[in-house]
Amino acid sequence: MRIPSFWAKGTYRRINDRGQECSCWVWGWSFHSLTEAKEYAAERARWVFNTMSAGHQPDSYDYLEHPLREEIIESFVQGKEEIAVITRNRYGSLILNSASVCFIES
Repeated sequence: MRIPSFWAKGTYRRINDRGQECSCWVWGWSFHSLTEAKEYAAERARWVFNTMSAGHQPDSYDYLEHPLREEIIESFVQGKEEIAVITRNRYGSLILNSASVCFIES
């Protein structure tokens, strides 16, 4: 599952040709550390700023490219493999993230 434990907001600021300060911010993530998430966020912010300054729009959000930024509530591990994660989405709902699941009604 692609649900990172570490998130950081990255900001990039620059003075434009008219002497105005412009900035943008984006989220960066890491599966390993907060430091790595901060570095990636700074790199992404600079890339988005430069892309938009050149007149191009970044690609739209795509779940297959970018993981969801959701709070991890609980992880379920079987052996050494994470088999499911419960997250809280932006609306406050608890979400079961699993490669497979079986619901049985009796």
